[in-house]
Amino acid sequence: MSATITFRKTKSGEWVAYGPAELIKPGPVVVSKKDGTTVEEVIERVGAPFDVGGQPMVYGYLAPAACVNCDQPGATHHRRDSSGIPGKVCDRCNREPWYMLSFA
Repeated sequence: MSATITFRKTKSGEWVAYGPAELIKPGPVVVSKKDGTTVEEVIERVGAPFDVGGQPMVYGYLAPAACVNCDQPGATHHRRDSSGIPGKVCDRCNREPWYMLSFA
């Protein structure tokens, strides 16, 4: 089985990418979810390596998602825009009615 990058929650409760040190670098990476699907995330910084079974592993700290409506950081709400396109929006844009959102 090939090595993969997965999500993991740190002791402080933050979600990070977890995997072999040679696979996790700053920039875009593909992360495998528990259900077998994958998602692309952006690694902002990489933690110090630690040994797991003789292999160096690291946490990749995820960059905050940008709002697809206003491009500001903090996108946490799943919404659809006026054309039905799905995306994540920030708190401010989440207060807007669906017909005022435009993700294209």
